[in-house]
Amino acid sequence: MNTSPIKYTLMLFCLFLVFSLTGQTQNKSGNFRGYTHSGASVGGYFHHADTTGIYYASTKSALKDLRQLESMPLQETHRIMVRRKGSVVKGALIGLLVGTVTGTMVGGTIGANEDYSDAGILGGVAQGFGTVAGGAIGALSGALAGTITGVLIGNGKKRFIIRGKKDRLKEQERKLKKFAYRDR
Repeated sequence: MNTSPIKYTLMLFCLFLVFSLTGQTQNKSGNFRGYTHSGASVGGYFHHADTTGIYYASTKSALKDLRQLESMPLQETHRIMVRRKGSVVKGALIGLLVGTVTGTMVGGTIGANEDYSDAGILGGVAQGFGTVAGGAIGALSGALAGTITGVLIGNGKKRFIIRGKKDRLKEQERKLKKFAYRDR
């Protein structure tokens, strides 16, 4: 039985899944921490930024009501840090899924190989156990590697250095919009 078309179909499915999940527009505002020139800080949920300042809410429910937003004047803003809520879990789950599928395909291919001389460590372990054991070993190692990678990628905080200047804010405006609150 030729498994080549199945492998390629599964790989394309995984790539599609990764891009579709990472490209979704979400209604989640980023956790926000802003620092003034004197070192004082404010925090909450990031709403948006414009030439007058940084707008945020102290609670999630306050994001929907513009009258409840608080602001940090641009002239006083030294830097802000934003992290999208839920990105660590999402990254770990995507990494787990992609790692498991990829590891299963690679491990199954190596386990089905009768000549283990070029299969490396995984081939030596799978020798004598066949495709199923190779797939299981590959799935476990791929899942572990994918989960760790997903957590590391999703755990990032983004720092924006503003220093109270409109031109610095303008340079970073496109990146900042990714963290802004979007009502559906």
